[in-house]
Amino acid sequence: MDVAVVDIGTSRIKLAIFRDWRLETLKTYRFTSMDGLLEPDYIDEVGRYLDRNFSQIVITGQRASIMGWSGSGDRSLVYTWRSDLGRDILGRVSGDPVASLFIRSGSGAPRIKRLLDMGYEYVGGVETYLTWLMTGRYVVDYSYAYTYGLLDPFERLYSDYLLDLLDIDVDSLPTPVDSYEELIGEDMSITMIPDQSAALYGEDPRLEHCKLTLGSGAFADKAVGETPVGDPDRGVIPIMISPVDGFMAEVYISFWGSSLDRFLSIHGLNYSVLDSLDVELYHSLNIPPILLRGSFYDVEVSMDLDVGIEELAYGMAGAASYIVSLVSSVSDSRDLYIGGGGAVSHFFPEVISRVLDKNVYVRRRPELSTVYGAAAYLIKRMDGDASSFIDDVRPIERVYRGSDDMRWVFEKYVEGLEKHSSLG
Repeated sequence: MDVAVVDIGTSRIKLAIFRDWRLETLKTYRFTSMDGLLEPDYIDEVGRYLDRNFSQIVITGQRASIMGWSGSGDRSLVYTWRSDLGRDILGRVSGDPVASLFIRSGSGAPRIKRLLDMGYEYVGGVETYLTWLMTGRYVVDYSYAYTYGLLDPFERLYSDYLLDLLDIDVDSLPTPVDSYEELIGEDMSITMIPDQSAALYGEDPRLEHCKLTLGSGAFADKAVGETPVGDPDRGVIPIMISPVDGFMAEVYISFWGSSLDRFLSIHGLNYSVLDSLDVELYHSLNIPPILLRGSFYDVEVSMDLDVGIEELAYGMAGAASYIVSLVSSVSDSRDLYIGGGGAVSHFFPEVISRVLDKNVYVRRRPELSTVYGAAAYLIKRMDGDASSFIDDVRPIERVYRGSDDMRWVFEKYVEGLEKHSSLG
């Protein structure tokens, strides 16, 4: 069976083609962007290609990259989760105890409200847009709809209370569905699964351990079962994994890997500089504020990167360790799986294992954990053995045994966090 997996990232789209569950082709399309506004040309091109060539499609990607479009398909805008579009709307709900549990700066609702106010006929994530483009159906998977901040997770319907609060007409929103069950047709079947859910299946399809994805952002997640579990006051957010696997607890940092990309670009360096760092070296760790923006601390911060590569790298390791510790505080596990581009280097997995005293596992091709995880989720929904699939195509290739001899990295990060918070 041929399966196409589309992964919509921060700056590019990955199109992976599986034949008999083996990755045969990987294509990459880079966005052109300015101020968070992404040109939709490549999205349309990918949609047309899928429509012509595949009957089994899995769409994964950022949960809050909201689009607005008209029925004719023109005037199409794409806003990434990095965009501050609609941030002013958060002020309307900040004092509401119910709304604050669902609608946060990472939620899609503020962008949805703003786009509707701008006059767009349709709103939704790239997954909804692609599905609409290929099938004409205006739907969204429950797991994506939950991250809008408007869905009652138990009724699996949009909350009238939240819609009234933001003055959103329910008929203007995509219909929440289980995409695997609902989007099955004779000519095409589409399954939607958000990127961090896919990454969880790609690292630990048994859903037993913590996973840490180190990409443009950093995301620490742990499955917690059928009941939402979190600690929103500290930034631990309940997230729906999928329509069949309940919830995970999550903490994230928005600008984790993008801070390194920016630093390397400014100084004309490449990623090999990480492998030249001495992990025993002690630094004062003047934490760049950019590493403080996430679900635990989400205010406007300076984008200043006036630090050395050692400080930035150790600060990134401290930040990643911190979000894992927050997730572990509500659902602990001894082992940690690390994926994403940040796991390609030995530096981050080794330092994190020695900061947190956790055994760290890195699978083959960590930069493709989301792509493989999306395929694993489809296999699971088809009653196949997703765990055997992942163990086969992505065996564990590196193991870092935990110790606590670099705990100072964590402590210095916390000091920087508290210092910045007090200044705010």
